[in-house]
Amino acid sequence: VEAEKTALESRKAELESALEGAMNFSAED
Repeated sequence: VEAEKTALESRKAELESALEGAMNFSAED
């Protein structure tokens, strides 16, 4: 269970950083 929790957290962090990048990209336009 602990490993799954860690995997979910790292994936969530990846999604958040990807979302930030997308927002920054569209804001530059």
